[in-house]
Amino acid sequence: MKKNANKQKGGRSFLKKVLQADGRKLTWLSESTGINYQRLQRIMNQGYEPTISEAAKIANVLKQPLQELFPSLDLSDALMHSWPNRGRSTSSLKTGKRRWGSSHQSLIL
Repeated sequence: MKKNANKQKGGRSFLKKVLQADGRKLTWLSESTGINYQRLQRIMNQGYEPTISEAAKIANVLKQPLQELFPSLDLSDALMHSWPNRGRSTSSLKTGKRRWGSSHQSLIL
């Protein structure tokens, strides 16, 4: 967890600016996203980096681009890990055959 990664010059995060501009409070953001209030405080005031899922929830609720809210997040890594065919071999993709046996208890090699 990186600290101070999302603070802009002057120590204020873009998230804080957006909330203040909208007249919203951190309690509203916590209730809207389901993210713990103390966790949001750390993200906003202490510059802690949110997880990708936390950042996506916050950006969605605030209707702001993810990279503007959290410029330090490396989204390329997140996109690689969320690729739909991750973990499947290319041969099973071409043939359409499942990798699991009929009993789903053993892996077919």
